[in-house]
Amino acid sequence: MNRRLYFLFPDIQHVTNAVDALHRMSIDPEDVHVYATSGVDLSTFHMADRGVILEASGKSERLLWNGNLALFFVALLVFLLLLLLDLVLWALMPLLIMIVTVGAGIVFTSRIPNVHLDQFSDALRHGEILVMVDVPKTRVDEIEHKIHSRHPEAAIGGVSWTRSALHH
Repeated sequence: MNRRLYFLFPDIQHVTNAVDALHRMSIDPEDVHVYATSGVDLSTFHMADRGVILEASGKSERLLWNGNLALFFVALLVFLLLLLLDLVLWALMPLLIMIVTVGAGIVFTSRIPNVHLDQFSDALRHGEILVMVDVPKTRVDEIEHKIHSRHPEAAIGGVSWTRSALHH
């Protein structure tokens, strides 16, 4: 499973140095995405399109979350209907479904890391550059540590899951 790491850099020179370091750490260039607001020349990097970034995790996240909520409320309606019809034993099934969906919601919000680009909007408006790196879950700590120790100017912005996490 891959995770996406987010780093903010103050300028293009620092980004260039960090991206070179990531490549030396055997990070595939296709897994390093650079994003900045207009006016910053990123032509030498694998540029990230905002729509692709948002679609990659946001769309999947919304689908899972909304599906979970819909299932909960359908189960709630069936539960209430069965209670009104005095079918108490049958009402246990939708009650169980409601408990499972609440549990899934808790796991989703507490265990699945996620970062949204909105968190970086102020920094991006002020000219900072966002570097997103997709790495295996097992390398998250290693990559964060190496970037932080070699590039103290980098602000670590968090960890998110990627769509590939849903396929493994």
